Amino acid sequence: LVQRLGVSVIVTDDLSSYKKVSEELDLTHQVCQFHLRRWVGRTLYELKAQLPAEWQETLAEVKRLIAELPPDGDKRLVVLWRKIPENRARRSGQPLSPLDQLRYLLVRLSENWARFRVFDWQADVPWTNNQTEQAIGRMKMRARTVRGYKTWSGMQNALFLAGTGIA
Repeated sequence: LVQRLGVSVIVTDDLSSYKKVSEELDLTHQVCQFHLRRWVGRTLYELKAQLPAEWQETLAEVKRLIAELPPDGDKRLVVLWRKIPENRARRSGQPLSPLDQLRYLLVRLSENWARFRVFDWQADVPWTNNQTEQAIGRMKMRARTVRGYKTWSGMQNALFLAGTGIA
C-alpha cells in the first residue's frame, strides 16, 4: 500500500508493533488521541490513588500536557522525569513502585511525543483512528449477527458500506 497508494502516514492506537512497522516502512506515525488519552488517563487515575500528595501536581501537569499537546511537551516531560528519584534498589521480578511507574510513563510519553502531534503539523492527518475502528466494529457486528459472511463479494460489499458510513 505504501508504494501502490503512496501512503506516507499511518494513524493507529499505541501498540508497540505499529511503531516498528512505521519505522520499517519509513512512515510518519500518528498515535490516535482517543487511545492515548484513554490509557494515559487510566494510568494517571491509578497513580493518583497510589502516590503521596507531593506528586499530585506532577500528575496534574502530565494531564495538562496531554490535553494541550504543546510543541515542547517532550522537554517539559523530561523536566518532570528528572525530579523523580531513581529507585536503584529495585530487583528484577519485583513490580514497579508507583513512582517508578510515573518515571516510566514520563519517559514513554516524551520519547513518543512527535507521534502524538503529527495531525498538528501535517495537513489531512486525522487526530484519531476512530473512523477505522467504527468500520471494523460494524464489520464485527455484522459477522456476529449473521454468523459470518457467505461470500467474498458479500464481505466486500459490507466493507464498502461500513467505510462510507451507510449502515
